[in-house]
Amino acid sequence: MWRWWSDEGWVYYSLENSAVIEKSWRKKEVNIIINVGGIPFLLNLRHFYQFNFITQRHRRISRDISSAVWFWTDNDDQLNLYQPNVSAQIERFYLHIQWNLYKESQNDENSHHNHNNCQKLCKGSDALQPAINNELVKRPKSGDCVVWNQYDIYPIECVQVNRITGKERKIYRRYLKKVEYELTDNSQDSDKENDFNLEWEFTDTSKPQIQDALSIIVETGEFNCEGYSNAFTKQEIDFTVSKLLEQAQVDDDCCLCLDALNRDLVKLNKCSHVFHSECLNDMISHLNNKTALLCPLCMTPQCFGRGNSPPGKMRYIVYKSGNIEIESYPNTNVIEIEYFIPSGIQNQRHPSPNKLYTGTYKIAYLPFNKKGLIMLDGLAKAFQLGHTFKVNSITNPSTGSSMEIVQWGNIPHKISTCGGPALHGFPDPNFFTTLINKLSSLGIKCKHEESESHSEIHE
Repeated sequence: MWRWWSDEGWVYYSLENSAVIEKSWRKKEVNIIINVGGIPFLLNLRHFYQFNFITQRHRRISRDISSAVWFWTDNDDQLNLYQPNVSAQIERFYLHIQWNLYKESQNDENSHHNHNNCQKLCKGSDALQPAINNELVKRPKSGDCVVWNQYDIYPIECVQVNRITGKERKIYRRYLKKVEYELTDNSQDSDKENDFNLEWEFTDTSKPQIQDALSIIVETGEFNCEGYSNAFTKQEIDFTVSKLLEQAQVDDDCCLCLDALNRDLVKLNKCSHVFHSECLNDMISHLNNKTALLCPLCMTPQCFGRGNSPPGKMRYIVYKSGNIEIESYPNTNVIEIEYFIPSGIQNQRHPSPNKLYTGTYKIAYLPFNKKGLIMLDGLAKAFQLGHTFKVNSITNPSTGSSMEIVQWGNIPHKISTCGGPALHGFPDPNFFTTLINKLSSLGIKCKHEESESHSEIHE
């Protein structure tokens, strides 16, 4: 699917226009003209912008990795297209499942060999596509489906379940199939790459479609955030603080209460400053929304806490270059990160404990290179420790009442493959340094960071 950047965010083109744009993009055409609502637009597929002939305005365009869309059926069995962002979310999960089915079908000894062979076969005819046992295609485990509002969506079984009413509806997948044209005697010298068309066809999801994943995916992975009701565990506090002997006295005053240090004393292990046990415990009890325990006297970090993000899932997919591209990283595979935080009940670390909050779904991007892998490792650790998101209280514009929603925390992300810092996208020569510094302030050490810290940054 193709989309353009509006004042409110990304807007998807119609299925018909997406097919036209996709065909031109695959044929490596640079400029095409399409009609949207009676208005002609020039689309530049090299620099990714559209030009409105009426308003003379330029806007960014981009290619969503998905070449498939999903539909749900109403009470009259009529097909209805999901909202584009929901359809894309279902497709990503579907591809993730297909990739895992492929990985599960390979044993450890020949997985690398078969992977290479399958990638080659995927370029050939459908008859040569890798096979897999249908018994491996199962309904995802509870909680692993796509959750949208009050619906659980199972792309393998092609069913949408309303959690409130229990009603099930069939869902369907359509994808852009490449249809080759037969060459005539007069066209033998023509460019075969141009002799094709793209048509929307339905998918039989009851059968494994691992070639859909193998054709565009390099690898996938996922991480969970459990959600933490406390910033620090008792074990962490016990490891940070040491109790002094009862007869121990210090010729100084406690900086927390200003009384003499002559009773029930503890010290912080990383700086050896001494406090009354009661005073230090009281201070720690008020740090539930802090990310680090600092010595109140010298500000030395003693231990780093967990963030207050609600529970959720982080999933990443590495796409082969040519399917999606990050500006300033040509011919580079792309890491697409999905974050899903479902709605739930707030805990004591949130603005309104025991009340509902509204979840969120976010996507971010990284280049699949050494620096990108370092950042992916750091982002995964930050997510697992609850630092990526927060529950924030806002005013409902329609009712004027307050409501709590999940928003980004303070960790920078790139949510667009282009547009630069103004659109939270690439290119941004400062992004790597900014992200690593932020993660370091949370006590997160990225994998390979030390070995890569002196290498050249490709921006």
